[in-house]
Amino acid sequence: MNCCKNKEDNQDDKKGVGQGLIYGLLPHIGCVGFIIFSILGATVATTFFRSLLLRPYFLHLLILISFIFATASAFFYLKKTKNLSFSGIFRKKKYISVLYGTTMVVNLLFFLVVFPAVANVDFGPDSSELSADISRNILQVDIPCPGHAFLINSELRSLDGVEKSQFDSPDYFEVFYNDEKVNLEEIISLEVFEEYEATVAE
Repeated sequence: MNCCKNKEDNQDDKKGVGQGLIYGLLPHIGCVGFIIFSILGATVATTFFRSLLLRPYFLHLLILISFIFATASAFFYLKKTKNLSFSGIFRKKKYISVLYGTTMVVNLLFFLVVFPAVANVDFGPDSSELSADISRNILQVDIPCPGHAFLINSELRSLDGVEKSQFDSPDYFEVFYNDEKVNLEEIISLEVFEEYEATVAE
C-alpha cells in the first residue's frame, strides 16, 4: 500500500514540476521570442514580439495568467482525485507546493539570472577598447523587468553613433556614443523611451 502511495506521490511531484515549468515560462514568451528572433535576424518575428513588449501591462498580464492557469490546474487535479476540500488540499499540499513553487522559481530564474545575462550579449568592442573621445552616460529606464533590457539595448545599439550599451540590474543602461554622430537628446528621444521613460542618471 505504501509502495503504491509513494509511486502516486512521485507521479504527482513530476506532474507538478512539469506544469510549474510551463506556467513559469508563460510570462516570458514575448521577451524570449524577441531575444531569439533578434539573434536569428528574423525581422518580421522580431517586429511582432517588439510590439508586444511595448504594451505597458503585457508582462503583468502574463504573470497573472500563469498563476490563474496554475490555480485552475490545481483545482481540476483536486477535483479529479476527489480532494476538492480543505482536508483534501492538506493531503495534496506537496503537489500544490511543487506546482506553485516551480512556477515561482522559473519566474525568478528568468528575472534574476537569464535576462540580465542575455541583455549584455554583445559582439561589439569591450568598453576598455573604445577610444578616449567616446562619450558615456548612464540612463535609468522605467522597464517592468530585466526581460525588457535586451529590447532597450537593441534599440540603443541601432542608433548610428552608439558604440556600446550595457545593462546593469535593475534598470540602468551604460551608453557609450560618438557625440559627433549622435547626441544624448537624440538617444533619449528613441521611440522605445516614449513607453519606458528614460532619465539621465549620470
